[in-house]
Amino acid sequence: VNTGAARSLPLKRLPNDEPPAPSFDQMGNPARLSDFLFRNRFRGRRMSIAYTRAVSPRIVHCELTHLVREPISHERARKQHEEYERAITNSGLEVVRLPDLEHHPDSVFVEDTAILLGDHAVITRPGARSRRAEADSTAASLAERFQIHRITRGTLDGGDVLRIGRTI
Repeated sequence: VNTGAARSLPLKRLPNDEPPAPSFDQMGNPARLSDFLFRNRFRGRRMSIAYTRAVSPRIVHCELTHLVREPISHERARKQHEEYERAITNSGLEVVRLPDLEHHPDSVFVEDTAILLGDHAVITRPGARSRRAEADSTAASLAERFQIHRITRGTLDGGDVLRIGRTI
């Protein structure tokens, strides 16, 4: 893990050897996600692994800023997440589960802690201070397969990043 100064990446364009990412909608629906992944897995993409993390028992205390809080069932969230992982596996991708972070309510949302671009992992600096330790765990887990780069100033949640083709 590179803990020194962040290295500069060309974040506006992806490497020329990376094929454009296909677009899809309603990713939250496991059936549609599975269909999307199945239809697009043979497009020469190098990424054939989906990184996930278990639902924390503390998800009932997750960050929430723009909605009225409603009760969250940990058991229901856990079952839905299992369905999500099964849909990914059924589409032919490998699911790699990152270490559990039971004390981090939002840790299931691994997409917020890293942006994967080819052989590079940009470790983000989430806007919610309570989520920043999650990024360290993600970096340690991804270091075996990716060159790690860190955002050290400002904030960025990876789930807020949109990639269309080679444009970010």
